[in-house]
Order: sequence, then structure tokens, then C-alpha cells
Amino acid sequence: IHDESYESGKQFCRINFSKDLVPGYPGINTQTNATEISHILQDEMDKIHRKYCENKQLDYNAGGTIVPHELTVEIRSNDVPTLTIIDLPGIRESPEEMRVKTTSLVQEYLTNRDTLVLCVMQASLNSVNNSQSFGLVERNNKKDKTVVVLTKCDTVHARHGPRQRFIVDRVTGNDPELEGFFGVVAVVNRDTDLYGDEVLPSIDEASQFEIDWFKNNLKQLNRNENATAFGVIQKIDSLYSDHILKHWTPSALAQMREKFVEPQGKLQLLG
Repeated sequence: IHDESYESGKQFCRINFSKDLVPGYPGINTQTNATEISHILQDEMDKIHRKYCENKQLDYNAGGTIVPHELTVEIRSNDVPTLTIIDLPGIRESPEEMRVKTTSLVQEYLTNRDTLVLCVMQASLNSVNNSQSFGLVERNNKKDKTVVVLTKCDTVHARHGPRQRFIVDRVTGNDPELEGFFGVVAVVNRDTDLYGDEVLPSIDEASQFEIDWFKNNLKQLNRNENATAFGVIQKIDSLYSDHILKHWTPSALAQMREKFVEPQGKLQLLG
């Protein structure tokens, strides 16, 4: 979740990963590279958005609409965990109608006990207290199930002070405003606006640029722990494992014990 959608009219997407060898979505499987997948998803989102605007007699090019339908993609393979990822539109501050729609949509998912949260904020934001996303996370007692991602770290001023305060202190646990969250990771964005009509760099190329940027500018951050997209993946994996051990495992063991009680009682009656 994040404040203010970066893209007007953005839909939200559900990606289901499950351990199964049957391909789920046309054109997508575990051999499809990330850039191809992103293009396929964007094309499908545009189709849904256009159709929605036609049905509601809205101007597709005007933006400012939130399509209340999930675009669901299933990727099935023995190489993936059983996991569902939902990409939500950003929470809008205005107009009021959009604020209510986006806030209600996010709130709906946060009420689920098993929802784990990736909360995105721009690194240059002065205080998380100004963020509606963080307010929702806190009100729903989800801080310990939330990974915070600081985006656009390369846009924070190069002087030591600002980067220390806005990036390093937050990532290393020295910012009291982020106390209680599961973890904080810093990233550099693949800024598509910079390229205009030029061919965009691939996700792999953008990833290498991000790794090099942190090596040259913030060496004290570890790319496998608290920086880069790799760090985000590692932190999500840790949060996922932590949730399973704390909630799913005890529940499964309790159900198993209940099922064993009845057979044990019958055996005792038999002597």
C-alpha cells in the first residue's frame, strides 16, 4: 500500500502463486522474464480500465478512476511458495470521493488476520505521521506484519545529513517513528518517466543500476538485508516465514491434537 497513486486510473492486481505444474495464465509461466510479465499485466489492466470507463460512460484519458475489480494472475510451479500478492491503488487525499474509495479498499484487506503488508513511502517524506497508509497500518495493529519500503532514495539530497536521517536511520532502526515495524528496506526506483518514448531499461538492467548506486553512495547498507529489490524479497520471505511459524503452525498443531483425541479415547475403551 502507498499514498497517492503514481498512475491515475490504476487497477489493483492479485497474483496467486501455488505449487502446481499446470500453467495458470496464458503467456505467463516461471520461464517468462519479469519485463515480459510486467508488459502483459499492464496490457490487461488497460483493457479492464477501458471497459470499465465505457460501461460507466467515463473518459478513459481523463484519469482519476479506480476500477473496483481485481486482475487475477495465477503462476503455478513447484518452484514457488503458496502465496497471494495484491497490488493496491495508492490512497488518495483528494477529491474526497477518491479518498473514501481508496481508503475503504485498503481497509478491507487489512482486516484479514493473514494479510501481510508492504507499505511504500518516498524516502524524502519528512514524517510517516503525515502518511494515511501508515495511519491505516497502525489502526489495524499491523505494524509487526508490515515491511516498509523507502523508494526514490537516489532523489534524497547527496549531503550526508539528509541521507543519514531519511534513509540510514530509518533502515537501521534509529528512527522512533518506524519503531515496531517488521523491517525497513531502501530502494532506487526504475523511473520510467525519464525515458519518454525511448526503450525502457529491462528490470535486470535497472536492478544492476540500483545495486551499483548503493555501492557508490550508501555502502553501509546491505543489499541482501536492508537495501535494493533483493533486500525487499528477503524481508518479505522472512515476514512470511515468521507469520507461518507464529500463526499457521500452532493452529495446524491444535487441529491435529483435536483429531487425535477421539481415536485415543476409543482405543482406551477397547482396553
